[in-house]
Amino acid sequence: MYRLIVSLLIVILITGCAGKNESTQEDDMNRIYSIELNSIEPEHVDKVSTWLDKSRIEAKEKQYFLYSVKDDSSEYSYEYVYGKGFTDYEVTLIHSKSQSNQQGSIHVTGLSWNDTGDSFVKIKYRDKSIDMISLSDVPIAEKLK
Repeated sequence: MYRLIVSLLIVILITGCAGKNESTQEDDMNRIYSIELNSIEPEHVDKVSTWLDKSRIEAKEKQYFLYSVKDDSSEYSYEYVYGKGFTDYEVTLIHSKSQSNQQGSIHVTGLSWNDTGDSFVKIKYRDKSIDMISLSDVPIAEKLK
């Protein structure tokens, strides 16, 4: 019933990816970040469920809530994004070779809104590869026009 739209936008491929086959590029991207709709990591269930329950009660139409989980013993961090009324999300990685720190950003937009929508998205990402998560009402394709 729910489908997850993943828009992957790479301004310039990460240094060293040129010339690799597509499956290797996809593997490299999956090591940088991955997303799942309506999924919670087992070790996060209690805290994320509490946050999600509270967010659902407090939220106004199309209002976003973000919950971050960082484990210093892991190279990965997690962001859980909930937007009141959204049933799907666009999650886009933006990276530019010209960025001095070689990090990219993740842009999140709620899609497929309806009065009874109630989905959230889990984003798992490598800390050293991502320096910012941005929430927006405008899909990335609209911003690039």
